[in-house]
Amino acid sequence: MPFSHESELKKLSQPIQKWIAKQKWSQFRDIQRYAIEQLIDANSEEDLVLHANTAGGKTLAAFLPLLSKIYGDDGNTSDKGYAIIYIAPTRALINQFIDINHDLGRICRAPYLNDVEINGWMGEIPVAQKNRSWENPSGILIITPESFESILIRKTASQIEKAFSNVKAIIIDELHFYFDSPRGSQLISLCTRVDHIIKRKVMRIALSATLGDGSEKDIKQIHDFLRPHTVNTRPAFIDKSLKQVFKIHLSTSRLKKYISQDEANEEISRALDERFKKVCNGLIFTNSRSDSNIFTHKLRAQKGNLLRKDQLKKCIRVNEVEHIEPLINELWNKDREERHRYWSHFSSLNKAEREASEKRMRMGPGVLVATTTLELGIDVGTVNDVAQIGPGYSVASMRQRLGRAGRILSQNSNPNFYIYLKELENTDEKLLESFYFSTFQTIAQIVLLRDGKFESPEFNTLDLSTFVQQCLSLVYQNRFNGITKDELFEQLVKEGPFRDFDKKLFGAKNEITVFNAIINRLKKKHSPLLDEDEADGEIFLTALGRDKVLGTTFMTAFTVSSEYELRSESKSVGTISMRSNYAVGDIVIFAGKSYEILGIDHRRRVIESRYKVTKGRPAYFFGNAPSPSEAVINKMKTLYNYGSWTALKALIKETVNDCDAATLNNIETGFKIYKAQKFEYRGRAYSLQELNIVQYENDLVWFPWVGHDVLFGLSAVLRTFDKIVSIIGAVIIIQDTSIDVFLETLEAINDEFPETDKMIWNTVTGPVGKYDYYLTPSLWRKAKKTTLPSIAMLKHHFDQIHNAIKTF
Repeated sequence: MPFSHESELKKLSQPIQKWIAKQKWSQFRDIQRYAIEQLIDANSEEDLVLHANTAGGKTLAAFLPLLSKIYGDDGNTSDKGYAIIYIAPTRALINQFIDINHDLGRICRAPYLNDVEINGWMGEIPVAQKNRSWENPSGILIITPESFESILIRKTASQIEKAFSNVKAIIIDELHFYFDSPRGSQLISLCTRVDHIIKRKVMRIALSATLGDGSEKDIKQIHDFLRPHTVNTRPAFIDKSLKQVFKIHLSTSRLKKYISQDEANEEISRALDERFKKVCNGLIFTNSRSDSNIFTHKLRAQKGNLLRKDQLKKCIRVNEVEHIEPLINELWNKDREERHRYWSHFSSLNKAEREASEKRMRMGPGVLVATTTLELGIDVGTVNDVAQIGPGYSVASMRQRLGRAGRILSQNSNPNFYIYLKELENTDEKLLESFYFSTFQTIAQIVLLRDGKFESPEFNTLDLSTFVQQCLSLVYQNRFNGITKDELFEQLVKEGPFRDFDKKLFGAKNEITVFNAIINRLKKKHSPLLDEDEADGEIFLTALGRDKVLGTTFMTAFTVSSEYELRSESKSVGTISMRSNYAVGDIVIFAGKSYEILGIDHRRRVIESRYKVTKGRPAYFFGNAPSPSEAVINKMKTLYNYGSWTALKALIKETVNDCDAATLNNIETGFKIYKAQKFEYRGRAYSLQELNIVQYENDLVWFPWVGHDVLFGLSAVLRTFDKIVSIIGAVIIIQDTSIDVFLETLEAINDEFPETDKMIWNTVTGPVGKYDYYLTPSLWRKAKKTTLPSIAMLKHHFDQIHNAIKTF
């Protein structure tokens, strides 16, 4: 069969053409054709964004033209040093890419290319192997951001220039993974620093399966993230030609009592086991490491979990039939651990256990109970079906999870995606729980997923913690050549990711900038990390600063764990996931009980609280759902306000292939209560469509239907008026308040809207980022201030609810 895209094929080098012929391809994918045009034909060194569905050919789209251009028809290059830097977000991805059986490994080790070196660089790679690569750098460097940081710190400028002087491109895989993350600021800063060392701009190529909704606004934001302060005219490629066919199954475990979480987990485990006994390989996603451990334990306790010989023979995957029996006997003769069907997988597992889990999946049969780490393209072999416990973090997250199952339409694969929810069974006396927010959040995510609508990317433009890390790192990198404060500003702020650091700290005309405030703080703190030579203006590290940079954990920009110990009356209550918007006075619900936050110790990762018993106060339960994104909240509002239950039911049947009776009943209940149930105010009945606020016991519940940042802003305003406020899901709960008292508060807000500094003062309790401890509360508040929506937007929402109550 002739190759369909002969013109694009001829543009590639002879070695690459021979490799493609050996694979018996009949055509290129659209994303690969576009990349060939842009990276070979187009005379441009601008950055390139390539977006396609999971398994859509993104990686080869970048590598095929780059390898052709670099190594030519003879498969050689006279350039010294690494040719391509490939940045992967996880160690597991690097292990996958350096495997000789991976596509990239097969291309580079083909005889046509004279064995292009693939150099893995991370903590798990032996030091001797990395040293050999550094002494004679060539080929492709595959590295994590943290190891990239280590190179820039521990190697001299001349060594770095020698190794990177001929780099043609930096490929950033899974770009979405870095959005609104300290690792994102760190990564872009590292790329900018490399540009300065080799004195030219290196092309950045970004790969991802979920980059917003593909709108012009989103693509502009992505380009601005990839290389700040630069206008990029090269169009991004958004591949919509490959549509994955999948079946979604939605079911609910209905808790008879709020505190019987364990019963619900048992019920879900039995249902999962029943599903996955019928497939050879699968993935089960949880939203936390603790849930991964809990469900792995419960699944292993299910009857028939230990695999029989006939099950091994049915599912195991090997290249030749005669290899099956020895392999089965080898597994069978090992201890019981090796014969388990279910295995845990998350980032903090030690290397041996993590690799054992991945190997079992690649060999088969097995099911991994994983966290978000396996949303990335880590190769665990063929995955038949995927399950998820609870709502996902986002539509993008759900898409990544689903993308791990089956492949794409051309291979006629129809994977199943099972979603298991936990909701209360009896909600007659629990109004809020009867809205079933967790279920509606999940339905909203599924509808958006079907429509191909993902969350727009979000970026932290005042990432103080990562700025401190990069400042110390850059100063140490220039320990022999010296660096001035102006040069720091140029690399980190003017050309780097810390774009808002040139703004005034307090907004006054002659006030100090954020950049200068941080530099001064790092110099003048009681244990300074920086010092300055007054004669020539050079910045250098103090002994303490050097110790900090050379510490074993310095390379990591993010805080490793986000789990805090909840304590009450000097006793440990348990461990909870910490959200950045927790503040003193908030109510935390844990194991069915309410706890009022008294203080947060970020250094010890402890939340001090007291058991809160208030007459009539309910214990709110929302299915353990992560905070929904603004896109999901907007879709939830649409679902609650749908024309009729008949129409909404038709939408659900069209969207969800299999929705069990319990889930459908919950959706109907939530819909009808929101739309039809009557509440009373001033002797007049109303529904939530007429007035989106309701008295519930002693509390007031407000449905503003806005994103998290606006919810935080609204709650910050209310706190300045001494209101105890909690954000749960898409609602704001104002405690111990009536509608009439709230109206008085709205009148006061209307008379004198608080300044943003006053709002932040009552909400920022301490440092959040890893290196925030070296800074001051004024800087913490400045950082939080950047996340607040505009005063005009907040006023608009308060005016809306104020007028609605007043005119009721």
